[in-house]
Amino acid sequence: PPPVPGPEVLYLGGRSGSRIILRFRLPAFIRDSSTVIRATLELTPVGPLKGLPNDPAELQTRAVLIDVGAKSPAFAGTVGLYLLRTEVTEVQSFEVRGPVSTWFGPGGLTPTLLLGLAPEGGTFSRPEFFSSLAPAGAPRLRLTYATSARPGFP
Repeated sequence: PPPVPGPEVLYLGGRSGSRIILRFRLPAFIRDSSTVIRATLELTPVGPLKGLPNDPAELQTRAVLIDVGAKSPAFAGTVGLYLLRTEVTEVQSFEVRGPVSTWFGPGGLTPTLLLGLAPEGGTFSRPEFFSSLAPAGAPRLRLTYATSARPGFP
């Protein structure tokens, strides 16, 4: 098995079936009264994505019910699946509007994403991306949102 990378690298899959938890901080005024129009997660590969060309894997994105670390339960209602191609080196963009929209409004979920591979334990793929501890290429969430209209208040 390949060695475990350092803290500046996020990796998925492998023998351990590793997953990634990404936590985000959003201003209260956005979470309380906004509508998500678009949400894009950008991950920068450390190098060419590892895996076999004929053994496709999918990145699975899910919202988290409550953030308790490695054992955080996933929210089953919104799941995004995105095909990961091997040997790719450019920034990977994934539309995550479904999971992210669960964070907004009263009673919104914790702003956390759980990433994993599908099928879990059923692929030789092991993609590696830069973490927020890396000097460059940290995960990025791009949000397009609309705030509530307040007539009479410009």
